[in-house]
Amino acid sequence: MSVPHQRSAAYRHGPRRPGADPSFQGTRHAFIVRPDPHRVRAANRSRGGKAFIALPSAAKEGTVSRIVPVLSPGTHVSTSKNDIHYVVTEYGIAQLRGKSARQHARELIDIAHPVFRSDLAARAAALRIL
Repeated sequence: MSVPHQRSAAYRHGPRRPGADPSFQGTRHAFIVRPDPHRVRAANRSRGGKAFIALPSAAKEGTVSRIVPVLSPGTHVSTSKNDIHYVVTEYGIAQLRGKSARQHARELIDIAHPVFRSDLAARAAALRIL
């Protein structure tokens, strides 16, 4: 039994071959467990494609917000904020594409867990984001 030739992810999702992965062709949705930058960019560059990040609004049994105004030093980031169209939590959808930093902050605060919204707004104001 022969194994079909498989190209590397870098080839399938590289900047010169946007949306070339057959799993994106002819489909309207793709579910990505981790926001892999190659797949996110392929989704954005495929016809009608949009990139979503879906996450729970809180962690550690509701004691920590998953939406924060700034990341801690040394935090690993795999996907640029410029590549994401939507962020989804159980409290709604933030549409980010084409919006200013102030609008991003407001959209993300609106989908944060209600317990953390006022603190997030105050921290964003202190950082002069809002």
